Amino acid sequence: MFINRIYLLPLLFLGLLSFSAYGQKNIQLNNTLIFKVKEQYRTICFNDKINHPQFANISTQLGTTNLKKIFPKKNKEDRPNFIDLSLIYQLTFNAQLVDVETAIQRIAASKIMEYVEPYFLPELTFTPNDTLLSQQYYLGLIDAFNAWNINQGDTSITIGITDTGWEPSHPDLTSKIKINYADPINGVDDDNDGYIDNYYGWDLGMNDNNALFESTSHGVAVTGIAAAATNNTTGIASVGFNTTFLPIKISNAAGFLTHAYQGVVYAADH
Repeated sequence: MFINRIYLLPLLFLGLLSFSAYGQKNIQLNNTLIFKVKEQYRTICFNDKINHPQFANISTQLGTTNLKKIFPKKNKEDRPNFIDLSLIYQLTFNAQLVDVETAIQRIAASKIMEYVEPYFLPELTFTPNDTLLSQQYYLGLIDAFNAWNINQGDTSITIGITDTGWEPSHPDLTSKIKINYADPINGVDDDNDGYIDNYYGWDLGMNDNNALFESTSHGVAVTGIAAAATNNTTGIASVGFNTTFLPIKISNAAGFLTHAYQGVVYAADH
């Protein structure tokens, strides 16, 4: 398999999965912060107040309207690897007095704080509506759902499928093929690339423009996994989501992959 503009398919998916979620616009609870008080100040911490003059002054500056422990029923426990939740607070401030960044800076300046941050709200993971999605266990293994929350591919990215051919009547593939408009089917090599009428890819094994599968449908399955139409209430969801594909048949009539190397070059060139 190969991607147009010489992007490798594994690198594309790795890139999608490696982007940090923080690169996206996180949803925050308005005018609300979360902070944790340092352990040595435990004795001044109560469910709805913190008895410390510096914090009281900062709270006034922020126009605090609400202060409470997020986990009021939690107590400190003396056991290995225990994560203490008992000193974590939620604070609501007056947005007409300060913005989120300023509020964080002022609270963080207090010597009693371990950390302070916005109140980020989790979002539901995007799930496409393809009918066979529940059978695609591998999507969870490669963290595809979280990747789709970050990026769902683009039609400008074309994956060259060097395999045993495709199926033009397949409902999940017909809308995703990369069409070579520069060389329509008219018996002429309009784009002067050495391949006559390679409008829908090319069959290198038989040296014609009929890249349909013959002896095995392996190429159809690979094409679907990589670039099937997704979120269309039909069939499977592809990892590439919005990416398109270019069928490059590299097998001969007997099903042997006789033109695998030439297929990679064809993909790179097209």
